[in-house]
Amino acid sequence: MLVYIKRAKTGDDESRIATMLSSPPLRGDPENHSVPILDSFQGANGESVLYLVMPFFRLIDEPPFSLVVEVVEFIDQILEGLQFLHKHGVAHRDCTYKNLMMDAREMFPRGHHPVRESKLPDGQTTAPYYRRADVHVKYYFVDYGISVHFPPNAQYKLVVGAKGRDQEVPELSEDQPYDPFKVDVFIIGNVFRHQFYEKFSNLDFLWPMVLSMTQDDPARRPSAAEAVAQWQIIKVTISPVLLRWRPKLRTEDVILTAMYDTVSLLDTAVYFGRRLFRWATDIQGSTLSILSVIVIGGVLTSARREMARDPKPVK
Repeated sequence: MLVYIKRAKTGDDESRIATMLSSPPLRGDPENHSVPILDSFQGANGESVLYLVMPFFRLIDEPPFSLVVEVVEFIDQILEGLQFLHKHGVAHRDCTYKNLMMDAREMFPRGHHPVRESKLPDGQTTAPYYRRADVHVKYYFVDYGISVHFPPNAQYKLVVGAKGRDQEVPELSEDQPYDPFKVDVFIIGNVFRHQFYEKFSNLDFLWPMVLSMTQDDPARRPSAAEAVAQWQIIKVTISPVLLRWRPKLRTEDVILTAMYDTVSLLDTAVYFGRRLFRWATDIQGSTLSILSVIVIGGVLTSARREMARDPKPVK
């Protein structure tokens, strides 16, 4: 098992928050998406240095997302994890793209090199991998360097400070107190905007989430729990065919679009065909044949419409 070792200061907020979230009973909570702390040890030069041992994770989009349903699963997990942090009084304050990571061990059955991540452990051979949709992948929040934890009875839950990777957050200030939980909501909304909505033409269903989570006025942004509720309403409107489609880059040329859409069309037809077969194994004779033609024909029609849909411009 590959691990990552991070140097911290003994008793600082980063090590304290990470350890708290990785200790029983929180560690066993399935809604907990905080990076697990596997072990820790003191530095050789004194007790002021603490080394945290964590699993080796990958960036969320390495390798790239293969299907829209994989993006949906990512959003599910990240919003769930954000709600969990806030429920337990933790505001991350820096939950940007670089601090959201993926445990991809099940994607790489033969492992991968820790530096040349597209290669096997030998560093030379290309590493085979499964799609996210075919295995279990979990996403995590990492790096609590500027995070804050408020105890349950805290009356004052404001902070100051302008640090953080995402400098688009409008309220960051060194002297004007602000709500760090609403900062987290803005940052996650910006991840949805920059990493998904702006890159892919068929993820327009994300726009309402982006719009509400990145409002300039923090008071008008949803809480993490409200964002989860909003997402659940949006998620049920996404068509099954779109879920099985690939994320379509806005920058694709016509030839690549036609080629990739053909692959998606075949993959979608096979997927729904297999589901139909499993569902209808008890149906016999002509009834099954007629039903197969109707259902698979409907899938192909919906898929062709997806191929022909004009991408919407970035708002």
